[in-house]
Amino acid sequence: MKIRRIASAALVIGAAAALNVGLASPSQAAGCVPDIGFTIKDGSYIKGSASLPSSCSSGQTARVVLDHKVWGWGWPLVGVDLRGPGARSVVYNCAGTGTYSYRTYVTWTGLDGATRTKYSNEIRVAC
Repeated sequence: MKIRRIASAALVIGAAAALNVGLASPSQAAGCVPDIGFTIKDGSYIKGSASLPSSCSSGQTARVVLDHKVWGWGWPLVGVDLRGPGARSVVYNCAGTGTYSYRTYVTWTGLDGATRTKYSNEIRVAC
């Protein structure tokens, strides 16, 4: 009897998980969700990138921003607009600026009108 209840519960949980995975947000259903690259240090430069996949129309836009942490996040250094499909990079010469944390993010508007953001990895480096 106990084994049947456990098996039934597992079946219900598995079915619920399968349904949850199958549902997509409106922008994901349209297939136009930006990809975010890694933020890296290359010499005295901090670099990041983002792209809009080939499934995006030329009317889809996003903003790619390189951010650094001073007293919390929200101190953008450089940003570029991205029009899909395609990729853009952001580069900042950090020579002599000290030690900070950096990350790249991309923002875009979903089909439902909501602003969405994806963040890259965070690096802490001395320049």
